[in-house]
Amino acid sequence: GNDNKSDEKSIGWPSNYNRIVPNNLINIGSTNELGLKSGFSNFGDSVDLLAPGGKGDPDERPNGSAADIISTEKGSYQYSFGTSMATPVVSGSAALVWALNPAWNAEKVIKILINSARVTPDLSAYAKEGRQLDLDAAITYARNLLGTQIDNINNLIYFNLETNNILTN
Repeated sequence: GNDNKSDEKSIGWPSNYNRIVPNNLINIGSTNELGLKSGFSNFGDSVDLLAPGGKGDPDERPNGSAADIISTEKGSYQYSFGTSMATPVVSGSAALVWALNPAWNAEKVIKILINSARVTPDLSAYAKEGRQLDLDAAITYARNLLGTQIDNINNLIYFNLETNNILTN
């Protein structure tokens, strides 16, 4: 949620659906460009991970700022912020981890993301143990579980906003 409320005082949906179907959902909070809790992000013990969701400065609306997340909007790209930006960062990370072993289930992938998260004690009031998503650590953790080395992910695609060109590495 984007109400800057403790989850202990506010029951939000769909994040609290995890109380009904445990172990198959991951609750996400947002961090800003400095790795601190975004001013708008809900927080508390039900937040499993923090992930980049932008700064969220309302003075820079409607187009956001470079401290926010690039998103599609009405047929183009613009800066946006919110837990709705942090969640796809985690979803994409989960997809990359899952691609290493498609036989894993959602619970396994979630455990990998959580167990490999960077623990930041200063953020412990905002997420369990102050956990922040760390995709590099998650990939390494998953590879170690598999016991094999998997080649680096090649052919990443980038979109250059200044030139509107698609680039590959």
